[in-house]
Amino acid sequence: MLTVSLLTSGIQTHLDAGAVEQRDNYGPATVPPDAYFMLGDSRDKSVDSRFFGFVPKSNIGGKALVIYWSWDKEAQSVRWERIGNRVN
Repeated sequence: MLTVSLLTSGIQTHLDAGAVEQRDNYGPATVPPDAYFMLGDSRDKSVDSRFFGFVPKSNIGGKALVIYWSWDKEAQSVRWERIGNRVN
């Protein structure tokens, strides 16, 4: 069992073997009004809305402005040309 503490809420989420099945076979889903479906940057390692559900708009305190870090897994190198670019 994997235990994850969500930083913004102090909630702990417990994931078991069934959670991996849930992640790999998620959807389709309809996101409710004033809510967001959050995705992590690693499909296989992120604990995101596939596990903890939709995030209410009122829980979001800001927005992304620039790319802070970008890694090319295949080339095993930093994608320097992306760092610092504005997020559209």
